[in-house]
This record gives sequence, structure tokens and C-alpha cells, in this order.
Amino acid sequence: MNYSAVNFVMQQVIITRHGGPEVLHVRETAEPQLKSGDVLIDVQFSGINFADLLMRMGLYPSAPKPPFTPGYEVSGVIAKVGSTENDELLGKSVAALTKFGGYSSKVVVKKDRLIALPDGIDMAPAAAMPVVYLTSYVMLSLQAHLQKDEWVLIHNIGGGVGLAATELSRMIGANIIGTASVGKHDRLREKGIHHLIDYNTE
Repeated sequence: MNYSAVNFVMQQVIITRHGGPEVLHVRETAEPQLKSGDVLIDVQFSGINFADLLMRMGLYPSAPKPPFTPGYEVSGVIAKVGSTENDELLGKSVAALTKFGGYSSKVVVKKDRLIALPDGIDMAPAAAMPVVYLTSYVMLSLQAHLQKDEWVLIHNIGGGVGLAATELSRMIGANIIGTASVGKHDRLREKGIHHLIDYNTE
């Protein structure tokens, strides 16, 4: 390939092989091409999930083989659209689900993977919201159909999904029991979670 003819306009973090943090490298690559229904996001923040760590270590079954770019979620601003009917999205602040590829300075996603963000929202926590809150919503509302005054047991309540599930359960009005290592119990009680189980001893 004649690299002098390529316009390197974006950066990605790639997992070059399975291992520790040292296997992560930054590379430059050409901006992805858009198709109809696509939008290109100038990424401001990328969410980091436990799944990304498992991918890096080779312990996530559905991950691609190295080299690849991890990352399930981002926040940023829509810079380009693939078709004129989506012109109204240009310049909008969004979060998005990416299913790999999120550790990039630019990502292309379908319109239905966007989450509109209100004006003035902090883009850093917005990048960490889609995976944990959508996972929690699917489990609590679509599968368990959790109702007010019911009891819910949330495993690993001190993790990202666990804390998101706690907030959604409170909004529903459910009673919460959580499992967590004892070292997290004081912090969780400060958050108002009082029915706690040490999963190492109980």
C-alpha cells in the first residue's frame, strides 16, 4: 500500500496480542467510510468495562482475534452523517453503543445506536452509562418485570452494573439486597444500601 496516499485522520487503541496493559498500542488509520443510516462521532470519551479487560487477557469468548480495537460505548459529537435525511443530527451531543471499536477518536455507528444527551451534560460519565444502565434495564424491567415493593437480589452490587441496577431498582420502588465483598460494605451503606451479603463468607 502507498501510505503517502492515505489520509491518517483518526487514532485507535488496539490490542496487539493477549496479555497485560503493555499489549495496548495506539495506531493511526483512515477515517471510516459512511453508508446510508450511519453517523460519524467525534469521540470525546470512551467507556471502559470489565469486558474490555477480559478481551485484552483473551478471556472474552465473543471478542475478535487480535489485533482489534475494544470498546463498547462512547460519548461525543456527531460530525458527519451518511445520508441527508439525518442532517438534523449534525453537531448533536450523544452517547452510543459500539460493540467493539470504541477506543477510537472517531467511530461510525447506526442511528439506532445513539442516545441523545441533554445540553450541559458532563460527557465523561455519559460515556460510561450505556452498557451498565441498558444491561440493568433489560434485566430488571424487560426480563424480571420488577415492581414496587418487591425484593430484588443484586449480585456484585458494588460493580458498575450493580450500582446502575441499584439506582433503577430505587426508581421502581423495590427493596434491595446486594452481594459484595466486605471491603465495599461501608461505601455501599453510605449509598443507602443496608441489606448486604459478603459473598466470600455467607
